[in-house]
Amino acid sequence: MKFSPILFLVTSFLLIKGQTNMGWCQFNQAPDSLVYGLSIFNGSMVATGQFKNAGSTPAKNIALYNGVNWNNLGAGLRGGINASAYETFEHNNQLYVVGNFDSCGTTACNDIAKWDGSSWSAVGLVSPVSTCTLYAGIVFNTELVVGGIFTTFGGVPAINVAKFNGSSWQALGSGLNGSYVSDLIVFQNKLYAVGSFSLNGNPTTFNIAVWDGTTWASVSTGLLSPALAMEIYNNKLLIGGGTGSSFEIKQFDGLNLTTHSTCSINPVREFHQFNNRLILVGGLFGQTSQSYEYKPATNSWEQLGYGLNMFTRGITDYNGDLYIGGKFNNQGGSNFNYMAKACDVTGFTEINNAPFTVHPNPANSWVKIETKNNELKELLVYNSIGQLFYCVKFNETAYQLNTSNWEAGFYTLTVKINNQPKEIKFIKID
Repeated sequence: MKFSPILFLVTSFLLIKGQTNMGWCQFNQAPDSLVYGLSIFNGSMVATGQFKNAGSTPAKNIALYNGVNWNNLGAGLRGGINASAYETFEHNNQLYVVGNFDSCGTTACNDIAKWDGSSWSAVGLVSPVSTCTLYAGIVFNTELVVGGIFTTFGGVPAINVAKFNGSSWQALGSGLNGSYVSDLIVFQNKLYAVGSFSLNGNPTTFNIAVWDGTTWASVSTGLLSPALAMEIYNNKLLIGGGTGSSFEIKQFDGLNLTTHSTCSINPVREFHQFNNRLILVGGLFGQTSQSYEYKPATNSWEQLGYGLNMFTRGITDYNGDLYIGGKFNNQGGSNFNYMAKACDVTGFTEINNAPFTVHPNPANSWVKIETKNNELKELLVYNSIGQLFYCVKFNETAYQLNTSNWEAGFYTLTVKINNQPKEIKFIKID
């Protein structure tokens, strides 16, 4: 695992030798409010959302992270009290952003803007008043395509989906009639859209459709409930959202729409592939967020770490590390403000229902050991080469170690609980 110079904490882990475990770490330079999207542009990580600062850098709803510091993109993206940036995509070496805003930098923009590396510009006609919100953007057949909530976009009638040909906005056929389009993806040279809509008023074709460049068509019989996210995985299109009462993940091979797997998360907000692992994140407003990893051997999903206290929406990997963003600000009693970083502790795994806890882990200045109604009798600490480093005897249910002057690295804690030795691994970070 590579540690950055930025201080971060992780949820409590109880570890034994055997497998690889992933949990979530926080770094202090996270944005100061909601993070809706994470992506990569020109070697930097892009965070979009509804925030005023990224770390100590003033940044209105969008910022770039270079591995050490955040940088703003001019005056950012602005609008009313709920102005937000949701998603980015790249085209011709320029960064496009979609969301709900009416100015980009000092330029008037309607919910989509273009950043060329030094300045912002609008995309197409700008209306004096916009009631639109864009959730998704993509390039299809060299044209920009956006999806969201609207009946008119760029001065032309268009229902929830529209395209830009380089000079003007146009409707895509009759559009997708309903509440919203939430995600767009290109699969097998066709454009797929998911959300909450029906196709041409067809009462049996809901929430997913395909555009071949000329017309919209149904995808099998559609989805039972709205979908929010898609991903291409093993040459199939995965679809997640609230796609059924059993929290099904659907898959489409170009011909058949079938169930891929089930996962106890509602809704799925985004998929991401990282180091040959398929991860998904999601959750609802006001409910515990969760993240899961797909296990092909058992066709099941395994929860990563502990649930954050609010939804997770964005996920990407940058410089070999995995990051998530959302509304969360707490995990296991520790502050986790709006962004977190994966901690992949190679060689150890979590013990379920253990009679003790260790937190935080990794630790910076202190680590606390607590038992469940049992007394700690003795604590021995060994360094990474097996040398006895610290020893104390007591009769307590909890003990806090001062680790502020310890060298960074792996340590082994041998704890006697009711005279039975238990080993615990933890990491000290600078």
